[in-house]
Formats: sequence, structure tokens, C-alpha cells
Amino acid sequence: MSTAYSVHSREPTTPQCLNGENTQGENIADNGGIHSAFRAYQVHKNLNGPDAQLNERVLGQFSHDQLFFLNFGQVWCQMDETPDQYFRQIMVDPHSPANYRVFGAIQNFPAFRSAFNCPVGATYSPEKHCDVWVPKKTP
Repeated sequence: MSTAYSVHSREPTTPQCLNGENTQGENIADNGGIHSAFRAYQVHKNLNGPDAQLNERVLGQFSHDQLFFLNFGQVWCQMDETPDQYFRQIMVDPHSPANYRVFGAIQNFPAFRSAFNCPVGATYSPEKHCDVWVPKKTP
């Protein structure tokens, strides 16, 4: 395993946070993407009516909106990275690590709060969040 060192000492360092300037574009895309996908899902549901509830023991307990968000999170499931891979991603990759991509997008989307009845101020439903502008006009 390689170790990064501070420029001022030979003490090993690890990044304390993500580089927001490096990941900003992809973070905006993730936020816009979930809004666009949810809006398309809502338009489809309004035009065609809701799908039948799943006839499955576990998944049948979730609403369609909840299933939408569960699927969004599932897309980012992956094997844990090695510390070197994680460090490299934080330092040079324009994409945030998968867990932050999910967490950032859902906590900035009030539809997630509504789907899961999250109280305002909860971890996944902060009182202050980034608003992503999406036009109100629907096809």
C-alpha cells in the first residue's frame, strides 16, 4: 500500500474530505439526473397509471416512489475499494465515491423525504439543502 505524505513532514496523511472543486460537475450531474429520472417516472405514471403493487414478500412493502429511490441507490452498490483505490479516487477522480454520490443526491431531493416520510432535519433530510433547478413544464 502506498502512503501519501504531507509536504511539510514525513507523517502519513489521508484526505479529510472530498475536493468539491474536483467533483462539482459530477455532483451537479448526479443531482440533476435523479431529478430528471424521477420526473420522467412521474410523467410515465401520470400517462399510464401506476403499476400494480409488487407481489413479493419484502419489496411488496415499499411504495413505487420508495422503490424508485431504492433502485437509485442500488445502482451504486459495489465492492469495497482498497484504501489505495479510495485515496486515489478522492485525490484525482472527478466522481465522488459511490456512497457520497447516493447520499448527496437524495439529501438534496425533497421527493426522497416525502417518499420515506423523513422528518426535516434528519440525516437524509437536512433542513437546508442544495436546490436543483428543474423546469416545471411537463410534456
